[in-house]
Amino acid sequence: MNLSDIKHLLTERATTFLGRGTHDLFINGQWVAPQSGRRIATLNPATEATISEVASAGPADVDQAVLAAHSALREGPWGRMRPVERERLMLRLADLMEANAQALAEVESIDNGKSAAMARAVDMALAVDFV
Repeated sequence: MNLSDIKHLLTERATTFLGRGTHDLFINGQWVAPQSGRRIATLNPATEATISEVASAGPADVDQAVLAAHSALREGPWGRMRPVERERLMLRLADLMEANAQALAEVESIDNGKSAAMARAVDMALAVDFV
């Protein structure tokens, strides 16, 4: 079973995300390939078919991400924001996660094998609460 076999069951957002095939690292505001070029196949647990491939971050990628995060905190807008402004942004993120909960649950369901209903009711609810 591949994406074309289940496409009719998914929201357009989930199909678009999964249809990209490969997923890079988000470092310093940009999607970048891992420096090692290594990727990890994400398998559908029911069929063992490859769903997509995700970047395998190595030590150099982690160092680059930590430096970028530290610089962004020190020099970027987040570090200058008051706590109430940060809270507003985090709540906006939670709202966006809730608005896209179905697509996120579908991707999670395909990735780990649980039902989309369970992923939405439990995983997405917990993710929103943790934000």
